[in-house]
Amino acid sequence: MAIPSAYWSLSQNELIIITDEAHHAQSRKAKQVINAFKPKAVIEFTATAVEAEKSAAKKNQTIVYKYDIKHFLENKYGKRFVFGTAPGEENKKPKEEN
Repeated sequence: MAIPSAYWSLSQNELIIITDEAHHAQSRKAKQVINAFKPKAVIEFTATAVEAEKSAAKKNQTIVYKYDIKHFLENKYGKRFVFGTAPGEENKKPKEEN
């Protein structure tokens, strides 16, 4: 008895695909892979939303919840920090680790 492929098995169901790092799922290849499964819906999570894009496809995304860095800091889940360099060290390259 032949065991059906995972693709065939999945394609026989109504799928909802959930992606993390969804800003990577905007590439042509990623869209081809997702669309090959003919999902009923795609739910995308990202910390890097594509809001300022000019293309219609990216402009027409539906952002259902937005929690930006401003609110993250206001709610004290993170802290602002200042990165500095010691005087005279600005142009030195970091040592490579072996």
